[in-house]
Amino acid sequence: MATHYSLEEWTDFVRSLVDPATRAAMMRHAEVCAGCADDRRALERLSRTMRADADTAISAGTMRRVYALATRLPAPAPSRLRRIVAVLGFDSGTQPAAVGVRSAGRGVRQMVFEAERYQVHLQWELAAPGGPVSLVGRISAVADVVLPPGLVVKAMTPSVQAGEATTNQFGEFVLECAWDPALTLHVPVATDGVRIEVPLATVTGGSGPRVPRGRTSY
Repeated sequence: MATHYSLEEWTDFVRSLVDPATRAAMMRHAEVCAGCADDRRALERLSRTMRADADTAISAGTMRRVYALATRLPAPAPSRLRRIVAVLGFDSGTQPAAVGVRSAGRGVRQMVFEAERYQVHLQWELAAPGGPVSLVGRISAVADVVLPPGLVVKAMTPSVQAGEATTNQFGEFVLECAWDPALTLHVPVATDGVRIEVPLATVTGGSGPRVPRGRTSY
């Protein structure tokens, strides 16, 4: 294979959602491609962690101590980047179920957010109610915008940063963090002078998009 497999394809590989022929081809590719082998190992570790976390009960006292520590973190410095709030354009959770659709497992949703000249593709899975959320994403832009690798994707709540990931050369990233009703992804694109914000809280509850129409502020 001349090109690499994407993180979404490796996610399906780890979840055993690919057909036997594709699985065999991906395994052969990973034997000679260090980058794809690293992606496969990272997603396998993430999958094991998600399963273990789903089986682990966390006491209310522990959660209170964690949140108490989190709220002591200093507030982030004000950003001079222009803020763009992304608009939900597609949500598989609002579509009729179809047999054989890739990654259509229980608890898995695919979404596309639009933010002016950018798109943020997300596939997310909630391990258990109140548990961690696993996000596999890809950031893309229109032809006249060059996205550099190494963009920092931050999972933010009103009081604390819940997680962080870095995009690869294809704009892809994998992020795991604790779920929060006000969770938002922040993606600063300094080369374009903007910060993309993706409000994940707008797609909770399975009742369809509840997104304020695209707005821009400074």
